[in-house]
Amino acid sequence: MKKIFHLTTSHPRYDTRIFFKECISISRNGYDTSLFVSDNQDDEIINQVSIYNLNYKRYKSRFLKIIFFYKNFLKTIKSSSPSIIHFHDPELLFLGAILKSKGFKIIYDIHENTHLQILEKSYLPKALRGFFSSIFFYLERKISQHFDGIVYATQGIKNFHLNYSGKNQIINNFPLVDEFNSNVKQRKNSKEIIFVGGINKIRGIIPLIKSIYKSEIKLNLVGNFLEKDLLKTLERVNGWSNVNYFGYCNRDKINELMARSIVGIVTFLNAPNHVDSQPNKIFEYMSAGLPVIASNFDLWREIIEKNNCGFCVNPTDLNEIKSAIFEILGNPRKAKELGENGRRAIIEKYNWNNEEKKLIKLYGELI
Repeated sequence: MKKIFHLTTSHPRYDTRIFFKECISISRNGYDTSLFVSDNQDDEIINQVSIYNLNYKRYKSRFLKIIFFYKNFLKTIKSSSPSIIHFHDPELLFLGAILKSKGFKIIYDIHENTHLQILEKSYLPKALRGFFSSIFFYLERKISQHFDGIVYATQGIKNFHLNYSGKNQIINNFPLVDEFNSNVKQRKNSKEIIFVGGINKIRGIIPLIKSIYKSEIKLNLVGNFLEKDLLKTLERVNGWSNVNYFGYCNRDKINELMARSIVGIVTFLNAPNHVDSQPNKIFEYMSAGLPVIASNFDLWREIIEKNNCGFCVNPTDLNEIKSAIFEILGNPRKAKELGENGRRAIIEKYNWNNEEKKLIKLYGELI
């Protein structure tokens, strides 16, 4: 069996895209698949995917975790001969370059436009964000031109990267068709809505909470806070009493919460890294048969309005957000229609089965 190694330092071992989609897919298609992570858990084998923790000393410092991942993986690779090494984090660019110089075939999986994310980092001085963004983007493109393949999570990401490597492929992060329960009865008479994912200000959480103030709507909020002290800030926002905060949840719990919610929310604020992105949550809500309320970016409009599966709103306009929620809440027949339309679009085009074929084809071409 041909060996495939996947590497990540910043994603959890059970990351939906990396583990549940890519690793399990290639294992099921006959590849000997290993996933190397940097966390505090033990090695294990799940669904014929071997997971190895390279953070042996359980470092908490992100910098030390990355340094020892480099060191431990280079030690590991001396006794292994993988056909492809497929990595997922920009901090592994230099490791990818080292491994390429040793003759390995390398794929860089670009999940985000990192150079645009840097422009939004609040911990960096505003005056220096543009400089760091430009330096990173230069290094990313310069190093990537030597890799054997690049995987782009969206068309919007590919638009920023010239075709430097021999093979490249857009592999969208679309959902597994049967992962979420789209045939549910708990939504009848429900007044719950749901937001799933990392939580920070730039993802529109404050306007969303304010929009349900003095209403009967309950927001099921699922995910980790990405900004220090943000929870304390939100607890002072009008509308926080309408929030059920669940923290990070596994997929089964998310499925349960989606099953009892009437709307899925993705009202990110207008930012360079949002406008051309395709948040996985949009498609997961659609897969669960949930109407979607999302920001009125052109790409998101094309997905949601073209498929008639929800509404697009100004993410800073409290009245628009609230009106869209109540439009769905007050019209169960319309809500059912929107949900069914979204589910149909997932089955027909926005699903992992189609993306899996592209990944397997790319591996076959490289090997």
